[in-house]
Parts: sequence; structure tokens; C-alpha cells
Amino acid sequence: MGDGEDDDDDDDDLDIEEDDDDNEEVDEELRRKIQAVLQKKDPNNADGLEEDDDEELPDLNDDEMLDFDEKLAEIFKQRKIIKTSRRESKQQILHFKFKVLEMLDIFIKRQSTNVLVVELIMPLLHLVKQLYGSHDQQQLYERVQSLLKNRLLKVKDYPRTNVNTDELFDLLEEVNKFAEKCNEPELCNLAGEVSIFIVKVILGNNIKKETTPSKKSKSPKKSEAAVETSTAANVAGAVPNYDEKIVKRLSKFYGGLLEKFMTKNHTNLRPGQFTIVIQRYPMIAWEFVDGLVNYLSPKPLANANQMVMKVFQLTQAYRFLEILFNTLSKQEEEKHMKKVKSLIPKINKAQAEVCEAYQDTVSGKEEDNKKMTKISQPRLKEITKSLNNISRKVKKMMKEGDEKYVIDTTAINNLRATKQK
Repeated sequence: MGDGEDDDDDDDDLDIEEDDDDNEEVDEELRRKIQAVLQKKDPNNADGLEEDDDEELPDLNDDEMLDFDEKLAEIFKQRKIIKTSRRESKQQILHFKFKVLEMLDIFIKRQSTNVLVVELIMPLLHLVKQLYGSHDQQQLYERVQSLLKNRLLKVKDYPRTNVNTDELFDLLEEVNKFAEKCNEPELCNLAGEVSIFIVKVILGNNIKKETTPSKKSKSPKKSEAAVETSTAANVAGAVPNYDEKIVKRLSKFYGGLLEKFMTKNHTNLRPGQFTIVIQRYPMIAWEFVDGLVNYLSPKPLANANQMVMKVFQLTQAYRFLEILFNTLSKQEEEKHMKKVKSLIPKINKAQAEVCEAYQDTVSGKEEDNKKMTKISQPRLKEITKSLNNISRKVKKMMKEGDEKYVIDTTAINNLRATKQK
């Protein structure tokens, strides 16, 4: 591998799936033409040759042998011309495709604020899926994926004019439907990254302008400049003042996705699609945190026909909550203190139910009572790890007089330390 000849062979195979069939047809045609020449027939009109396969071929004199050599050379020459033509055609098509991708790369780089950039998302995403797993088109796949992932999704200056928020929400819905239909984790994760980019564009186009009373602010241009300065300051550290209605709308969207992930028996949604949202835009997750806490219990879900969750989803619910608590900075702790205090009793109740479900699982009682999620020791360890981190975070947040707001993980830690017989 790695030599020039191998590279040429790979290029020949790109984007052509019927190469083997073509070669078989050419070989059969070559055989028939040679046989026709040997039988002194027209190579281009070899009808009836199938029945003459066993016929003894006549002896050839010197002139006939010379004529035979010339005709044979012509046949091989024509065959080489055909193969060369096909190879050049395939290379030209591949070259054209790469040129188109190069032009798109330049457009995204130089026109990143153009709203048309957003409209490239779904065509590129579908193209990545179309090329995924194709050995013949691996180079093309890598180029398209890189264009989407490393160029489009990483633009610093995204569209801010002529942007329709409702259309962006439709696009967000379309991307996540795409993810739900993907069986390949790599494509699902890519769709998750695309979703986050769309969320960034949605929020970036829905930042409330800070109206500070000023008697001297007469020029609209100065006001816009002030907004830009404020935005730059937000990027540097503080969270921008996003429109609450848009944040709630995004929260409703991701809350719905979370419900699908938690309650469906089979789903192609991946945990990474939620962790990335929680980490980058925790204000969205705090809006659906009550729903998330409801998934901490191994008991049947009230809104899912008494269905119990799979243990993987249960474990992920604790992981999501752990990530959300870890995003709290000192400045945000006070803002969310009331919400955190309201969640503690629910978390403690769910913790006790996890302990009960684990004990039933190891004792074999789950056969008599299937109304609880079965929890193995490795899964219990994952849940306990998340609970311990949440507990430590809550302890740091609480002030003097808040002693009752505690998540005591003693019981679950004791179970975790107990070896199964």
C-alpha cells in the first residue's frame, strides 16, 4: 500500500460500483473477437461462435498469420482506448466534485455571515450519510465531512442578518429527525454538533439589547455600537441576555428529545446530543431540569404507560444531572439556588428507589416484580459516582442554616462497596 500504482487503482474505483461487471463484459467481448479472427470472421459480427467452441481452427500461412497479428493488435488497442477513456472520465468526475467542494469551502470562509451558509447544512449532512462507509469514495467522504465539521460548524462570524428564527427551528427539527434515523453513532454525533451550531445561531440572533437610560444617546449608530461592545463583552465572559421566550422554546424542544431518549424502547438518539447542550447552554437545561429529575427513578414512568426505563437511560439521567450541576459557577449558584433546593427531596427519593431496585436485582426478586428497572453492580457504580459529585456540589452551595438541604449518599455507597456473592 502507499505506492503510486495503488493510488491509481483507488482512483479508478471511486464512485463506480459496476467496475467488476464492466471488466467481465470487456473480457467476454475480447474472447469473442479473438475467436472470430481465428475463424476468419468479422470480429464485430461474431454471431454463432458459441456453437463453434470445439471446432478445430484452420492452419494459418505466413500472410494470414501477419494479418491475424495486425487484427489482434487492433483489438487490444481498442480495448486499451476504452479502458483509458473510462478511467479519464471517472477521474474528471471526481476532480469536478472536489472542485465544487473547494468552491463551497471558499464561499463559507469568505461569506460566513451569509444566511445561505445555513442552507448548506442539510445537503452536506445528507451527502455525508450517502458517502459513509463507502470504501470506493472514502476520499470524497472525508472531504465533505471536513467541510461540514471543520469549516462550516466552526465559523466565528455566523449569519446575523436576514435570519428567520422559525426557519432555524424547522432546520433544528430536521437535523434531529435525521439523527433519529441514523444507525451510525458517528453520524448521530455529527448531527448533534450541527444542532449545537443551529442553537448558537438561534440564540445569537435573539439577544436582548440592553437599554440603559442615557440623555446623550441620540444616534442609532452609537446604540448599535454599544450593543456590539456589549456582545463582545459577553463573549469574553458573561452570559448574553438571551430572549427568555427563545430559551424556553429551545428547552421545550430538547425536553421533548429527552423524553424520546428516555422512554423509547429503541432510539438512535445518543447521550452526546444532550451532554453537549447541557455543557454549552446550561440555561436551556435548567428549564427542563424538573423533567430530567423525573427520570432518576427506576420505577415505572407515569407518562409512558407504566413502562420502566432501561438501565442505560437511567444511568445517563444521573450523568446529565451531574454535568448540569458542574456547570454552575459561583455567580450562577445564587440564581439557581431555589431550584436546586426544590430538587433535593426528589433526588433523595430517587436515590432510595435505586437502592431498592439494586437489592431486588441481586436477590432475584425482579422475576416476581418487573415494575422496577434492573440495576447491575457496574451500573450502580456509575449512578453512585454521579450522585457523589452532585452531593459535593450541593454541599458547597449551601450556606449556614441550609443543613436540611443535603444529599446523603451513605446508603448507596455502602451498597456499591458490597461485593456480589
